Formats: sequence, structure tokens, C-alpha cells
Amino acid sequence: QMTGAQVITQCLLEQGVDTIFGYPGGAILNVYDALYERRDEIRHILTSHEQGASHAADGYARSTGKVGVCFATSGPGATNLVTGIATAFMDSVPLVAITCNVGVSLLGKDSFQEVDIAGITTPITKHNFIVKEADKLADTIRRAFAIARRGRPGPVLVDVTKDVTAAKIAYTKKEIAPAVRSTENIRQEDLKRATHLITRAKRPYIFVGGGCVISGANEELARLADMVDAPVCDSLMGKGAYAADNARYTGMLGMHGTKASNLGVSECDLLIAIGTRFSDRVLGNPKKFAKGARIIHIDVDPAEINKNIIADCEIIGDVKDDKEDDDSDDTPFIYNPDALAAVYYENGVPSWKAKFGKQTQGAACAMAFKNALPAGWKEGITFSMSVEDKYTYDPKTGTLVLCVPDALQKTGRQYAVMGIDKNGKVTVFYDTDNKPFLFTSKLNLEGYAFALIYKEP
Repeated sequence: QMTGAQVITQCLLEQGVDTIFGYPGGAILNVYDALYERRDEIRHILTSHEQGASHAADGYARSTGKVGVCFATSGPGATNLVTGIATAFMDSVPLVAITCNVGVSLLGKDSFQEVDIAGITTPITKHNFIVKEADKLADTIRRAFAIARRGRPGPVLVDVTKDVTAAKIAYTKKEIAPAVRSTENIRQEDLKRATHLITRAKRPYIFVGGGCVISGANEELARLADMVDAPVCDSLMGKGAYAADNARYTGMLGMHGTKASNLGVSECDLLIAIGTRFSDRVLGNPKKFAKGARIIHIDVDPAEINKNIIADCEIIGDVKDDKEDDDSDDTPFIYNPDALAAVYYENGVPSWKAKFGKQTQGAACAMAFKNALPAGWKEGITFSMSVEDKYTYDPKTGTLVLCVPDALQKTGRQYAVMGIDKNGKVTVFYDTDNKPFLFTSKLNLEGYAFALIYKEP
């Protein structure tokens, strides 16, 4: 037998947890004592505030793909977790928050640092538990991790009373089965409907959200974009699902998006939305969004379907399996020569770039830069100039000044700038008088896109 606190640490080890973020307090001290016994197996990162613990666990989950875990004590300790839990809920991040409350005999009596944290967090968690019986502790923690991972990921809170952490109980280790992808709601008729819409579209566009990142469907997305022959835009949460240096990529969509993506979606006749909730930052006016397009919405959460935008076809399930099923059926995707997606290069510039403006996305010029790189040079970052960039470019003198961290300047590399104009002409500007990051040109650089290039010493 072992204490409830020791059972908690054992269950965390079952789940493969090796890092926890938290801040101790009176009600959770038993758990911290047990955690100290496992200090060689589980690293605890002490934050200055419980809110930092929940945000750190959220960031840890995003960056590793694992379930983030945070600890807090009762009362104010637990309530300080709320903002981080809400963030994980809004962005579908798997997180388990473990809090400890007052003993069972003190619940509901306005006891010192007693707060109904389960009730407070109900709207911002996938599920939450109050553990009042020691023999249910282990299975409850296992369920919490399973729920956090399953389907659309999200936060789960487990509130354990202090007497449960001190109680002696039997513990039997269990092997944890890997999370199963949610495919039970995928219907063949929906896949056939989507195929029908795709094969008849002349101007398809793909819009990617965070669901594609969570699912790890990067390769499938790239293959789908090539098969459908469509450009790809994304939301902020969808960043990383599709390669930003791919010629098909047009940048973010919506209020903070690029001109290319917004005009492209406005003119497309089919929008394939993958793992996105169609937030107000993307939609703007829902009545005018993609007004002339049919919409295919793929999402693991049925609650997102037709919530903010009405779809013509919905596929409910894990996006990675959706596309694998679509491909395995030998779906006859066709090449659409008239598609907005047809990325034809004219002097190194995609035709849609000229169509939608000269400052659409630095990545759109990646191929042109790559083809024009001088021998021995490598490409660094890409950027663009506009009238507003007064501190980096003076149109009167033709002087371009780059702000580059000192660490880069001390590498001994030789730097230069490549510029591409709206006609696809590439010019290389070398530094002036051996002054790093100060470049001059007699050309009017307004509207150029640039790449910082370098040569190793």
C-alpha cells in the first residue's frame, strides 16, 4: 500500500510525465512530499505564481506534443490557474491540472482556502473531477489524461481532497494504451461529397487551422495541396502545418493576414477548411466571407461544424485519418489548369502574386531568391518594404538599414541583401564601405521583397 499522494506520482509516471510546473501550498504538501521521493524521475519546475505554472504547462504541451501538467494548492492557488486553463481550452491544448482542496469534512462550509475550483473551471475544461474517495484516485487520474488526449485535445482538472492524499490505498500499475484517433463519425457519403466538390472546383483554396498541427498531418496536407492543386493559407494556430517557403503558401488569412490570402479566399470557388474554428479574426463579416465559394469543413469536434460559418460539406473526425481515407480510395483528383492554385512562375514570380499585389508574402519569392543566389551564399530571412518602413529604408537616398542582433554580426559572416521587384528582377546589394547591414542603391526599392543572405567566413 501507499498514500494517495504517492499514487498520484505513480500515475504520472504511468503516463510518461517527466516535467511538472507548479507552486506548493498547504493542501498539496503531501503530494509535494511524494514528488520529492521521485525527484530523479520527475522534474518539478517551481514558478513564481500559479498562473505561470498553467501557462508553462500549456507551452510545454504545444512544443512537445505531450500532456502538460501543473500543480496548485487549494483556494487562491487553484483560482490562479484559471487563465492558463482557459488558454489551453480555447486552443485545444492537452493539459492536466491537479489541485488539492480541503478535507472532505470541511467541504461546503466556507473553510479556509476552500474554493469550488471544479465549478469555476467547468466552462473552460473538457472535464473535471473532484476526488473524495481514495480508491477512485488512480483511475480518475488515468481518465483525466485519456480525456485530455482524446479527440479534440483540451484541459482536464482533477481536484483531490487533502485527506485522500494522506489515505493509505492499494495501487496496481497499469499499461497505458496510446490515444486512438477519432474516426467513428467519418462517413463515406461525406467523403464522396467532398470528392465531388473538389473535382469540379476551378479555383480551390485550402485553409488550415490548429487541428492540422495537433493531428500531425503535415505530410498529408502537403500531398493534398499538390493533388488538389490549390494554394494554402492558415490561421495563427495553423502555423507550421504547411511549409512557409512552399510556393503554394500565401500566408495567414483574416484581420492579421496577407493580401494574397484574403483576396484569394474571396475569389475562390471552393474553400477546404481543415481543423479550424473560423474565429472572428478570420471571418470579419460572416455574410461576406468566401461568398462565392462552397465550403468543406473537416474537424474532429462536431460542435465547430456550422457554428460560425455554414458548410456545404462536413467531415467529422481526425484530419490525419480523413485525408488518409480519402487517398486510399484512389480519389480521382484532377488537375485544374484554370485554378487559382496553379502556381506558374513568370521570371521567378508566381502569377497569383502579380494578381494580388506586390507585397503579398515574402515566402512567395523563395524560389526566385533560391535560383538567383550567388555561388557560396545562403539565404537567411525574407522581408518586404513599404512606405511605412521609414526606419529601415530611405527612398530619397536609397539607403536600406537592417537591424540585426549583435550575435549575428559577431559571427564573421559576410552579409548582403537580395531584392526582387514586382517584375521578378533580382538585384543583389552588398554592404557599403564594409559597414555591416548598411546597403545603398540608386533604385527605388518601394514594393520590393528582400532576403538577407550570408556567406560563411
